[in-house]
Amino acid sequence: MIDWATAILPCYHSETINGGRIACISPDGEIEWQVEKKQQVSGSHESNISIKSNGPSQLYFDGNPSKWLQGHNLFGSDNLVALVEHVMHRLIPLLRLSPDR
Repeated sequence: MIDWATAILPCYHSETINGGRIACISPDGEIEWQVEKKQQVSGSHESNISIKSNGPSQLYFDGNPSKWLQGHNLFGSDNLVALVEHVMHRLIPLLRLSPDR
């Protein structure tokens, strides 16, 4: 059973997806660097996966897909492609994505 997956998936989306930003601010008040946080998406039984935009045509995905879909990771698929595809089919309506564009 696949317990964790991290992937960059082709998926067009018109609005940037992130969970906010983290910034380093110098003592003078200048932003030295900043990075976008991953957005947490709740699934079954309060399990989460993390996603964020990796440009307008790619989506960064990180989490336990079996637990997110089923609410547990006692058993599940060994087919990574099918499992990630199933997650994407759940994410598309939740985030209003347009992967076929």
